[in-house]
Amino acid sequence: PAFDQFGNVSSQLSFGAKLAMINGANTIVGLAVNPLDTTWGTAFQNLSNDTSTTMVVPLSGNASIQQAAIAHCASMKNQNVFRTTILGTDGIAAGGNVTPAQLQATALAINNPAVQYVSPTMFRYYNAALGVEVPVGAQFAAAALSGMHAARGAADSLTRQQVAGFSSIVELQGNTTMNANAQAGLTVVEQKAGTIRVRHDVSTATSPRNVNTREFPVLLQTNNMIRNVIEVFDNQVIGIMKSNTQSLIAIQSLMNSL
Repeated sequence: PAFDQFGNVSSQLSFGAKLAMINGANTIVGLAVNPLDTTWGTAFQNLSNDTSTTMVVPLSGNASIQQAAIAHCASMKNQNVFRTTILGTDGIAAGGNVTPAQLQATALAINNPAVQYVSPTMFRYYNAALGVEVPVGAQFAAAALSGMHAARGAADSLTRQQVAGFSSIVELQGNTTMNANAQAGLTVVEQKAGTIRVRHDVSTATSPRNVNTREFPVLLQTNNMIRNVIEVFDNQVIGIMKSNTQSLIAIQSLMNSL
């Protein structure tokens, strides 16, 4: 069960998976973590063996674990397995004391087009079975966003798209703060007229900051294209196509069909 009898999250994995599925994901790889493995090293190593995974969401606000997730994606890229990660700070565990400036500094330090970082840090989930609102950290909003990405094409932006599963946002922020957050590379989730939605689907990349690095769907589409090219060469070219004057034309034709 995702919740205990008092409404507290008792299984981060169950709750995160539920939010991803509510938002459209139909295939999830869920990895339970040994509580004694504080670095989650074994879990990330196990995930390395599943080359179909494209997005990683550590259901933790722990900074060292988040850095491990980023390092895992970088390591997999070196093996031609292209992954992104979505992160969120656990404002509940931090006692609600995470300031926008602190969150902005976190995103600026990451500065990575393959990383999306959610703002704000606290949301509410309505537990219908218990009839109570449960405050949860932004790592669960990250899980919800991963489900939204999974339900859409790689090039489809989440900008202005509704996030399902949450009843409200704990930290309501003004436009000035939300603009500053986005400028620092945070993916702002806002509550507007009762609707919870993604304000702008951006990555943490700020230097350089242009459409190719800022817009998270651009990287998702790039990764998707690279995967398709690798698959074509692996299944239709290498060891199959003979090297002759017609090879280049045949390969160009295969690339044009992607």
